[in-house]
Amino acid sequence: MTCSDFVVGDTDGVLFLPEARLDDITVAAVTIRDTERRQAHAMATGRSLRHQLRFGEYMSHRDRDANYSFRQHLRDIQAAIEE
Repeated sequence: MTCSDFVVGDTDGVLFLPEARLDDITVAAVTIRDTERRQAHAMATGRSLRHQLRFGEYMSHRDRDANYSFRQHLRDIQAAIEE
């Protein structure tokens, strides 16, 4: 932590954000927020998260390749938000 860090917090905790990475962090946060809003809207209109993330497709792939992770699946379908 340095005197140029930004501190943000909510009821879940506190984060110390380095000033030099603030732009990257903001872009990532907005992307995650927008993705979660799209997913929530789709669920509100009847499309389950399981369907959105093509979970059955993941399980089929995992049956063929035990090393295939859900994180890899999300990357493959361009649904990863934590990258």
